Amino acid sequence: MSQEDITRTIDAIGLDDVANEKAYIEAKLCKLRLSKLEQLHDDGDSITAMKLLRQKNYLHIDSKYMVKPDLPDVVWFQNDMRLDYRQVVGRAGGIDMLLPNWDNDEARVDHVWTITIGWEKRHWHFRGDRRALGCDMAGRMLHIGWTIAQESVWLGLIPKEVYNNPPHVHDVRVSKQSTTMDPVLSRVMIAYLLHVMYKSHYSDIVLVNDYPDVSSDKAFMKAFDMRSRNRFEFGNVDFLAFCKAFKDNWDPYFSNAPESYRFPELLDSLPIAVTLKYGQNAQCALTGVEADAAAANWAKEYNYSHIWRMCVGLATHYSAFRAREWEEISVFDIYDDHPAVYLSPDGHNRQPVDLHELPLLDEHGAEVLIFSEDGMRIPRRRAVGLTNMTRLSIMQNLAKVSSLFVTSGPDADAMAVDDEFDDAFDDALNVNDADYELNLENARARERRDVRDTKYTLYPHFFSKTIGQWQSTGVIHAMLPHIRNLSSSLTHPDAAGHAIVALSSQCYNTSAHAMRDRSRFHVVQQGMLTGAAGGPWSTTEKGKATGKTLWNKISYALPHEHVTAQLERDPGMYNSLRFENNLLIDFNHVRDDVRDGYLFYRDFVLPYAQLCTRPQIVNALRDTSVLFPYGVFPEIYSWAAYPVTSLLTATWKRYVNPFFGPVPHVRRQVHPNDRKPKPHYIEFLACLERLLNFGYTGNAQVLPTRLMREIWAGRGIVDQGFPFLWPGLTWNADRCYPLAISLQRWPVHPATERPLTASKCAQVITYGLPHYLAYETVFYMQSRLARLDRANAMRARRGEKPVWEDASPMGKKLRLLAQIALRSFTEDTVSLVAEQVSDEIQPILRAGDSEEYIDARRRSQALKSWARQEFPLDSTDEGATFILLSNIVCANSAHAARGLPKSSRGQWSRADFVNHLMTVATSTSRATIRPPVWNKGQFWPVLRAAVEEGRNVVRRDLSAPDIDYEPSDDEALSAIKEAFTFIANEQRIGLVPDAVLLPSGRMSTEPSIRAWTNMGPLPRQSQTVQATLLTSRQRDERQLAEVARAMAEENPGTVWTTVTTTI
Repeated sequence: MSQEDITRTIDAIGLDDVANEKAYIEAKLCKLRLSKLEQLHDDGDSITAMKLLRQKNYLHIDSKYMVKPDLPDVVWFQNDMRLDYRQVVGRAGGIDMLLPNWDNDEARVDHVWTITIGWEKRHWHFRGDRRALGCDMAGRMLHIGWTIAQESVWLGLIPKEVYNNPPHVHDVRVSKQSTTMDPVLSRVMIAYLLHVMYKSHYSDIVLVNDYPDVSSDKAFMKAFDMRSRNRFEFGNVDFLAFCKAFKDNWDPYFSNAPESYRFPELLDSLPIAVTLKYGQNAQCALTGVEADAAAANWAKEYNYSHIWRMCVGLATHYSAFRAREWEEISVFDIYDDHPAVYLSPDGHNRQPVDLHELPLLDEHGAEVLIFSEDGMRIPRRRAVGLTNMTRLSIMQNLAKVSSLFVTSGPDADAMAVDDEFDDAFDDALNVNDADYELNLENARARERRDVRDTKYTLYPHFFSKTIGQWQSTGVIHAMLPHIRNLSSSLTHPDAAGHAIVALSSQCYNTSAHAMRDRSRFHVVQQGMLTGAAGGPWSTTEKGKATGKTLWNKISYALPHEHVTAQLERDPGMYNSLRFENNLLIDFNHVRDDVRDGYLFYRDFVLPYAQLCTRPQIVNALRDTSVLFPYGVFPEIYSWAAYPVTSLLTATWKRYVNPFFGPVPHVRRQVHPNDRKPKPHYIEFLACLERLLNFGYTGNAQVLPTRLMREIWAGRGIVDQGFPFLWPGLTWNADRCYPLAISLQRWPVHPATERPLTASKCAQVITYGLPHYLAYETVFYMQSRLARLDRANAMRARRGEKPVWEDASPMGKKLRLLAQIALRSFTEDTVSLVAEQVSDEIQPILRAGDSEEYIDARRRSQALKSWARQEFPLDSTDEGATFILLSNIVCANSAHAARGLPKSSRGQWSRADFVNHLMTVATSTSRATIRPPVWNKGQFWPVLRAAVEEGRNVVRRDLSAPDIDYEPSDDEALSAIKEAFTFIANEQRIGLVPDAVLLPSGRMSTEPSIRAWTNMGPLPRQSQTVQATLLTSRQRDERQLAEVARAMAEENPGTVWTTVTTTI
C-alpha cells in the first residue's frame, strides 16, 4: 500500500462523513418501552413507529410482560424428546450398513423396504458432521441415493490410516473445502457402481467395457446414459446381492484399472457408507407399549455390527405454566413408589427424611423439594386446571448463558470430568479412571478459576440485545457428569475410549420451527421483496416472469405479514423451550450386547430422555430462562419489529411496487429506462429486509458489515440492540414517509468508490450472477455521476484543478461513464494477456531446469512490471510500454527484438476503435462479440451499461418537455462517441490484442497475444546499426529499442521531449 492510497481513503471520508460520525456519537440514547411499541402496533400508527428509527434507542421490556422463572406458582414440565438429526457411518470396506437388519425376521421378509441408488445429486456437498469420519473428507464424498426413510446416502473414501487409528473427534480439523468428489473421480465411482450392478445381476445393466472413458460426461455417456438412467430402486434381497458384490469386487476392479482411474483419493483408502437426515423431528422417547414398538423399529433399521459411528441430535422440550390451583399428592402414594426420599439429589452424605414431618411449602410459599434414591425429583403436589391461557413462553436470557458453561469455586470439583467430555481443558491431565469416577485429586490440583470452558454463540431476538437463543460447540456443564455415567453404562470394559462423545448443543424456542415454510429458512429469510424488486431490471423474459411471480405472491401478503399469520395459528403450540444436544456414539467402544437396535433404544435413548429431567439440568436451564405470559409471545416479534416493518412496507409501496404497474405521478409517456426502481431504493429495501431477518433470527451474518455500519443500523444493533438510521434518509415532515434517499450520500467503498450493496445474494439466487453484475454496474455509474460534483469539490479543497473543466455538465457525465467502461476494457486486456502468457510460461517455470527457463523468468518479470503501469496500453510513452509488451509476448529475446506481432487489421484510429465498441454495445450475446473485446471478460456488460446510461444522461439533459423535444438516438450516440474518444486518448489506449488467423483460415473470436493492433501509424523499419562489439542479447535489445522509438516518433499522439532529435 502506498501513501497515496492512505490519502485517497482519507479524502473519501469527506466532511459530511465526519459530521455524520459526530452526529451518531452525540445522539441521545432513549429508552424505548415495549408497551409503547405494542400500542403503536395495535393502533396502526406506522408514522410514529417509523419516526422511532430516527433516534438511538434501546428496547426496555416492561415488567408486566415477563414472569420470573423461580416463582413458587411456576411449574415446569418435560414434554417429550425428539430425534432431530441422525448421521450413521458404516464400517469401512463395504456398504453393508445400508442393509436392514438381516438377523431380524420382520426386516428380512419386509417386502416394502427399498433403497434408491442414483447419482443425480452427485454435485452435492456433504453437510453432516465430518468429524465423525475422522478426517476432513475434502473431495472424498459422493451422494449416491436415498433410504426408504428419505435419509440421503453417501459413499466416502476414508484413508486406511484414519480408519484404523482415528483421532479424537474434537481433534479433527475441518476445512472449508467441499467434500464433493472431482467430476472425473465421481464418474469412476459411478462406473464401479454400474459394474457392481452387472456383477450382482441387477436389472439389465451391461457395460461392454468395464472401464468406460471417464474424461467427460459426454465420453462416459457413449458407454452408458447416466443422465436418463440415474435412479435404481432395490428391494432387500437385490440389495443384499449388491452389497456382497460391492465388497468382493472392490480390490480386483481397482487393481486392474487403467491409469485414468487411479486417483490419490483411492490410494490406501477404503469405501465407507454414510446416511444423513436433518429435521426429522420424530418423537422417540416413548413409554409403555409405544416404547416396545419404537424399540422394535430401531431393531429392524440396521444391523448394528455394521455401524462404526452414529451421530444423533436429541431435542428435549420443556414447558412452563402459571399454576392457579394445586392438588397435594398423598404421602402414602409417594412412599408406595419411593420407599426412601431425600432432601438432596446428591447421593453422597444424605439421609432419608420423614414426609409426615416435612412441611409441604417453605416460608416463601415454594414447595420443599424431595428426591428419589437415584436423584430424581419427586413432585409433592400437582398443578390442576392448566390451559394454554396459563402456559408461559420460554426463551433464554443471553446475559446469563455464560453460567451454563463456566465452572468456578466449589462446583469446579463436582463438574471436573475427562477431556473426552470437557472441552475446557485441551491440555487435560493424564488420568486413569477406567470406572469413569471423578478424579478429584487431579481436579483439585488444577488451579481454581473462572473459565469460559466451551465456545458459544448468542442470537438475540426481536432487537432485545439480551433475549434469544444460543448455540455451543459443547454441552452445558450440568450435563457432563450424567453423560459420563450414561457412557459408562454403555462402554465395553476393554475399550480404549468412551462410548459417547458430546459434540454440540443449542437452546431455542420452538416457534423457530413455526416460522418456516421450508425446512431451512424462515419466510423473512428468503429476501422475497429484494428479489421481486430486481425483476424490472431483468433483460430476459424469464427474469421478468420470475419477478412478476414474486410480486404476485407479495401482493397477497408481505413476508412479515405471512410469518405473523403462521405464528398466530395456534400460539400455545409454539412456546416451549427446545434443548438440543448432538452426541456421537462410537460402536467400537460400545458393549457387544448393546450392538442391537432394540437394546440400544432401551439402554441409550430412554435413559438419555430420563437424564434430561435431572434437577441439575432443569434448574440450570430455568435459571437462564425468560418467561412471557400468554398474549405476549410470539406477538412480541411483531411489536418490536413494527418500526422496521412500517418503513419496509412504506418503501416497498412507494418506491418499488408502482414499477410493476403504471408509474405514479407521471402524465406523459414514460421512457422504458425509467420503469425500473432506483438502485439505492432497492438497496435500502434490502437493508430493511435484512434487519427484519435479524430481528427474527438474531443471525448477524445476514447484516452486511460495512453497509450496515455506514447507515448506522448495524452500529445501533451492536451498541444498543435496536436499529438506528443515518441522516442520508430524508423524511417528510408531515407524513414521515421517506421523501428521498440521497444517492450522493449512499455509502461507497472508500478504495473502489463502488456503492455498497445488500441485495447481491437475493438477486443472484433469483436471477443469476450476470443479472446482478449488470445491475450493480449501472448503480456504480449512477453513484459516480451523483458524486461527481462532490469529487470536484474535494479536489478544489486540496488545491487541485477540477477534472474536465472544458466539458459541459452533460459532457462530464458522459466522460465519467466512458472512463468507467474503458478502465474495464484495460483490466480485461491485462487479465487476457496474463492468462495467455501464464499458460505458456508456468509449465516451464515449474520444470525449473529447461532451456527456456531464463526466457520464461524474463517474461514473468516483465508481466509483473507491465501490470503495475498506469497506462498499460500506451503507445506514446517513447516506446517503454511497447518494449515491455514485446518482452512479455515473445518467447525469446530474438523474437522480442522484432517487436509485437502485428494483426491483420491494418491501420486503426481511436475513432475506429470507439465505433467498434458502439457496435459491440448493441450485441445481445457474448457469442457475437469480436476482438479486441474479450467475450469472456467483464467489459461487455460494463460497456452496455455505460452506453445505455449515457443515452439516459443525454435524454434527461437535452429533453425539453415544454416544446415536446427529445434528442434522437443518433444525437445521443454521437455525444457518447465523443466522450469515449476523449477518454481513450486520455487513458492512452493505443496497443490492443486482436484477432489472429486460425489454421482453418478463419479469424479467432477471442483476442490473442499473437496479434496486436497499434492505433496510430505503423512503426518504420529500423536502420542498420553498427553493432560489432555488442553481444547477441544486446543487439536484440538495441533493435527492439529502435523499433519502439521509431513507432513513437511517427505516432502523432507521442509526448515529445528534447532529449534526442532524429535527423
